[in-house]
Amino acid sequence: LKKMRPGKATGPDDVAAELWKSKFWYPAEWLAKFFNQVVAEKKVPECWRQSTTIPIWKKKGSPTDCSNYRPIRLLSHSMKIFERIVDGRIRDIVQLSSNQCGFVAGCGTIDAIHAARLLIEKHREKQKSVHIAFLDLEKAFDRRLKSKIYRAVVRPVAMYGAECWPATREVETRLSVMETKMLRWTAGVTRMDRIRNDAIRQKFGVAPIADKMREARLRWYGHFLRGKEDSVRKIGPNFEVIGKRPRGRPKQRWLDTLHADLKITGVYPDLALDRERWRHNTRIADPATMRDKR
Repeated sequence: LKKMRPGKATGPDDVAAELWKSKFWYPAEWLAKFFNQVVAEKKVPECWRQSTTIPIWKKKGSPTDCSNYRPIRLLSHSMKIFERIVDGRIRDIVQLSSNQCGFVAGCGTIDAIHAARLLIEKHREKQKSVHIAFLDLEKAFDRRLKSKIYRAVVRPVAMYGAECWPATREVETRLSVMETKMLRWTAGVTRMDRIRNDAIRQKFGVAPIADKMREARLRWYGHFLRGKEDSVRKIGPNFEVIGKRPRGRPKQRWLDTLHADLKITGVYPDLALDRERWRHNTRIADPATMRDKR
């Protein structure tokens, strides 16, 4: 009941969440008896079988196209409480596969991206082929760019998965150029105005994207070192591909970039066990914005 948020729309039964959070009666005791009766009779209320679907326009594309709408289903709040109880008890006795990264506590999609990246690098070093199947997740991410919330929307999209990139100087330069163009466009200035990039960054309170990428890699490296040995994130470093490396200089690897990051920041891997100290030494704060001069 504490996890329920007030102000949510009601489902088919028109019972608001505030009723179950009320302090003027004992909803927990009543719900416990009701849920026990549902389990004993093996029959759920009819309103639990129904839902109200509300289409919400994504504010892009034609309003007459159904694919430009995101459907939202309004369910009964009492059913949500029952589902949370069942879900919590199932998770106590069922162990999810280590391949499941999304919607799992202590794990995320970055774990899978990082493992896949290292596997590709190791196969490429030994000139071995590797096959990966991808799914189209375009509709899972909202890529609308809004200039006023650059740090909250634009930069995370541009840096998505940057924790796993073996970022070369060319990649950092391209991202820096992209960032500068967006900030100048947002500020309404061009290069002809003779305004330095540092002044624009200071105005918007934005640190260089290359520094934020280094912060992301080190933040992920800390999670990697603190992870369990049987987790997905530990597959790549411990995996070896049979074969010989070809002649010539190999392409830059993720570990090569990471070693350079550790050297620049002057931190040691042993420090990662202390989460607070690691965060304090690796975090790149955005600069404070300049106040308007009057």
